[in-house]
Amino acid sequence: MTNIKNKIYIKLLIMLIVNMLIISISSTIQAKYIFQYQFEVAKLNIDRTKPKIELLSIENSNTTNKEHANKSDIITIKIKITDRNLKEVFLNNDYLNIKINDEYVDYVSIKSDKIEDITDGGIYQIELTNLEGNGVLKVDILEGTAVDTGKLESEEFEIYTGVLIDNNVNIDDNNINNNNGDINDINFMTFTYE
Repeated sequence: MTNIKNKIYIKLLIMLIVNMLIISISSTIQAKYIFQYQFEVAKLNIDRTKPKIELLSIENSNTTNKEHANKSDIITIKIKITDRNLKEVFLNNDYLNIKINDEYVDYVSIKSDKIEDITDGGIYQIELTNLEGNGVLKVDILEGTAVDTGKLESEEFEIYTGVLIDNNVNIDDNNINNNNGDINDINFMTFTYE
C-alpha cells in the first residue's frame, strides 16, 4: 500500500514540476512579444479659472467738468472681460447695480455693447444716462455677469467712477446755475473726494 502511495506522490510531484516548467517557459515566451495599443478615450480641458473683469476707462459727456454730471449727461464705462473659454456675457439691469451716494438707482438707462473682439474675450462699453439723484456714482457688476463653458462665473466687480451726480444744478459752459436762478462761476468752486 505504501508502494502505491509513493507512486502516486511521485506522479504528482512530476506533474507539478512539469506544470511549473510549462508556466515559466510560456511566460517567458509571452514576455518576448509585447503589443501596446494606445486609445484616446477623451480629450480633457480642465479650466478652473473664472472669467476676469477689468476696468479700462470711464468717460463723461460733460466736457466742461469731467468730475460732475447730471441726468442729461452720458457716463461711458469700458471694461475688458477675459476667459479662454468665455461663453456668455450679461450686461443688463439684472447684472448691473447702479448706486448714487450708496443708494440703488432703479430708473437708469443702461446700454451695453461689445465693441471689440480680443484674444480670449472682448471689450465692452456700458453707457449710463438718466441718472437720478445726487452723490458719487458707483457701478457694481454682479457675480455671474460673465460665464465660461465650464459654468464658472465671474466675481462681483465694483467700479468707483469718481463722478459726482448733481441734479440740483445745471452745468453749462463754465457756469453753474442752481435751481434758485443764481449763476456761479465754476472756476471758483473746488470739490474734494476721498
